[in-house]
Amino acid sequence: MASSFTVKVWFFAVVVMSVVTLCHSQQIPSQIVTRALYCLNNRLIYRSCQEDYRLSADGSINVPPQAVDAYCTGPCIDETRLVLNCVDGIISNFIFDNGATTRAVRSTIIAACSDSSQRGNFNVAAHILDEDNQAEPLRPLFTWLSSLALFVLWSAFLH
Repeated sequence: MASSFTVKVWFFAVVVMSVVTLCHSQQIPSQIVTRALYCLNNRLIYRSCQEDYRLSADGSINVPPQAVDAYCTGPCIDETRLVLNCVDGIISNFIFDNGATTRAVRSTIIAACSDSSQRGNFNVAAHILDEDNQAEPLRPLFTWLSSLALFVLWSAFLH
């Protein structure tokens, strides 16, 4: 009887410590967003790209037709990619004000700098719709099933 109680207490302590560790390691969401937005204004990243052509917090890239070649072959494309890497390094599922993810912005840059009919089209909104069809539907299900499994195991040890 005592060993069963010890196992239950040990299991409960592990679960509690895991939850506390996960909760404690999380930053306040507003701090994470602020850090990600800092990437957009980081003078160490954006040094040579003309300010008008830089990726903005609303998720847009405003490159006029006469500047497409300069953007795509100059420092702007590289610096924009560094900004996107910076944002991804802070929060992998960052959403800009226009609803775009870093993946949608990357797709826009690739298309706008390609030698296709999309060259010069820096409309990020068009790539948001493409990305919506590539969502990961199993992640919420996996999280829910994992939680259910932990609850069942915890309940089994308590009875």
